[in-house]
Amino acid sequence: VVSGHPIEPLVPRRLYLMRHGPAVAMHPDGDPARPLSDHGAALVGRLAPAFASTVADAPPSALLTSNYTRAKQTGAIMGDALSLTPEVTTLIHPHCGISDLEMVWDIYNRPDAWMVIGHQPAFGELVRLLTHSHVAMRPGTIAVIEAPAVRLKTGYPVPLSPPDARAASPTPGGWAPPARLPPAFRPIPGAG
Repeated sequence: VVSGHPIEPLVPRRLYLMRHGPAVAMHPDGDPARPLSDHGAALVGRLAPAFASTVADAPPSALLTSNYTRAKQTGAIMGDALSLTPEVTTLIHPHCGISDLEMVWDIYNRPDAWMVIGHQPAFGELVRLLTHSHVAMRPGTIAVIEAPAVRLKTGYPVPLSPPDARAASPTPGGWAPPARLPPAFRPIPGAG
């Protein structure tokens, strides 16, 4: 209690940062217009239901995307699997920073989990700033972070599923995440 006013505790909220799926290399209308490649659409199509079932106990309550075509397409596929309608924001873009994500956090203030679909190099840097962890945010990668606020080093990475569940994946040939990535940032089983 400060000056007779109770202080509300900072409750960690789950943030799913997803890099859009693989996109075509070029588009005549420039980078923002690049759509998902056929491979990218198929990859996100496989990832979406696997992600939705993995987070069924704590699904995102909101889905935000960059206004770039490939992010909106990724958001539409993920939104179908999560039964969410993506909201497009210009605050998320390839070079957005911590202040942009703070504004997104404040504008789209949710008391629970939410998902943001965006780009590199911004998301790799945001993960590093929030958690002090380094991760390669390849197309289709989802980083899961719990934090009380979008502030430097206030968050921590969270695994999407326990190691036993990952080892038991029904993926052909067995699913083995790359050894160099920390568990919270490994691909979701079944995502290809």
